[in-house]
Amino acid sequence: MNKIKIYGSDSIGLFGYIANDIAVLSEVISKEEEKIIKDTLGLEGIVKTTIAGTPTVGSFIIGKKDLIIVPSSIYEEELKKLEELFRVEVVDVVNNALGNNYYYWPKKNLLFAAEDTKKEAKLLAKKLNADLYLIDTDIEVGSSLIGNSKMLLHNPDIYIDIEDAKPVTLNMGDKFVGAAALLNDKGIVVGSKTTGIELIELQDLF
Repeated sequence: MNKIKIYGSDSIGLFGYIANDIAVLSEVISKEEEKIIKDTLGLEGIVKTTIAGTPTVGSFIIGKKDLIIVPSSIYEEELKKLEELFRVEVVDVVNNALGNNYYYWPKKNLLFAAEDTKKEAKLLAKKLNADLYLIDTDIEVGSSLIGNSKMLLHNPDIYIDIEDAKPVTLNMGDKFVGAAALLNDKGIVVGSKTTGIELIELQDLF
């Protein structure tokens, strides 16, 4: 485990997308921060870019190791960078901040989405060949969940009736755990405000 800030922010999950041992990281991440992320998560491949000209790349990507989905607002040069490591699907959707609104959990092959995004979520689930898990909430689902092959961590204000789903907070009580961490099967990097008690809650992940 490690704690860092990125671009002066503890919402570090907004600045990266992790597909187990490969990752998309924001161009604003420093070499020192990149090394901490790479070493903690045991990453074998990294592409650094922006999405739609913005540094918050994690806000725009959903997917898995062999496929990521991005919105049509992505620039051509950004798409080419992603295609160095990933098979990429571009979708034209209303909720273009895909990473904020949806979360794919490979352990159960589930795409999580809010009920009111059902139509769009069905399209994304089909592209991922995943089952859809709808949640009755107005909270941003993608920013509220993060998981690995052992457990799904989620915002305590969201009810998820699934084994291995655990409500936690990070960053000193921040419930948007997806926006507060970068996680895979080898480790977790969290925002610098995360407390010792919150870290203890994560110990059974590895």
